Amino acid sequence: MQAHVYHCTHMVGTYTATLLVLFTISVCRARARRAQQKVTHHLDQPLPSLLALVLRPVFPRLAVHRGRGNSGLVHLLVP
Repeated sequence: MQAHVYHCTHMVGTYTATLLVLFTISVCRARARRAQQKVTHHLDQPLPSLLALVLRPVFPRLAVHRGRGNSGLVHLLVP
């Protein structure tokens, strides 16, 4: 009886852990997809200018609009 309870508990734990891993992977992929869409279309969020300077060589069509202080708006120029 004790072995049966242990087996059932182990199976439920394995099933729960598998679902948790799959859920985490799907959330990470969805976030990466949204981030990629923002980068490829346009970035309207204020970003530190240092980050914009790092992104500029990777995305040469990135324009940085300086704001007050160190932040600026970053846009992907569309023809």
